[in-house]
Amino acid sequence: MKPENRDKIALLVPYAHSMAWDGCHKIYLHMDAEQTNKATEWGYECVPADIDTLVGWYDAGSRLCGLQFVYAIRSVPLGTNENEGYDSVIRQFAEEPEPDDDEEEEW
Repeated sequence: MKPENRDKIALLVPYAHSMAWDGCHKIYLHMDAEQTNKATEWGYECVPADIDTLVGWYDAGSRLCGLQFVYAIRSVPLGTNENEGYDSVIRQFAEEPEPDDDEEEEW
């Protein structure tokens, strides 16, 4: 994991209620008890948030499929679109090298 991505995670982990991993590429930080309960109902095994475990999951995901991402999920007020509670912490392909601006794209 790139140091700047680890830094993003380090800021959120102390405030997370729990975290879960799908065993491949989806990693979720549940920011409150309601989100932990929902994830458990959906079949995720939620564990206490820990940066070293999360980084291990992320690195394992990169070896499995390379599509890994991290979302922080928080509850939103009733009547609000639930998707507004999903905040992308590390987007898919964030570990890929940035394309060189001088390179032409191949089609």
